[in-house]
Amino acid sequence: MNPAGEGMGPDDFDKLWREPIRFEITIVEVASACRANHKQGQTFSFDWNTPQGICGESFVGMYPLLFSMRIGGDMQMLGSPDRNTRIYTCPSRVVKFMITAREQCPLCGSMEGLESWPIPVGTSQMNLKVCPQCRKIYGCDCAE
Repeated sequence: MNPAGEGMGPDDFDKLWREPIRFEITIVEVASACRANHKQGQTFSFDWNTPQGICGESFVGMYPLLFSMRIGGDMQMLGSPDRNTRIYTCPSRVVKFMITAREQCPLCGSMEGLESWPIPVGTSQMNLKVCPQCRKIYGCDCAE
C-alpha cells in the first residue's frame, strides 16, 4: 500500500486510518462475584470496536464517558483528578473500571511525540495530531 492509500477498497480503510483516541480500561476492584467473570488487573485496550470479553452491560453504561473522552471531554469536570481518566462502577455495583483515554497518531497508532498538523479542508483547515514519523512520510509544509 502506498501512503496515499491508492488501490485500497472500503474494507482496507482501517489500514490507513486509526481513531485518534485509544482507550485502556483496567479493572481496579471486584467487590464480589462478577457475572462477566472480570478479575482485578484485567485490562482491555481498544480504539473503536467494543473489546472482546468486557461486560456488555458495563460497556453500554460507560459509553457516554467514552464518547465524551473521544471528543475531548474533560473528566475533571466530573470530579476526576485527570482530564483523561475516569473511574466507572458497573450497574451491579460489583466492578470498578478505570478508563483512560490516550491520543494516538491516526496514521500509525504511535502515542509518542504527537504534534498538531493543520490540514486544508475546503477554505479552512482542521488540526490533526500526528507523530513526527508520519508527518515526515506524508509531508506538509502548511504548518511551517
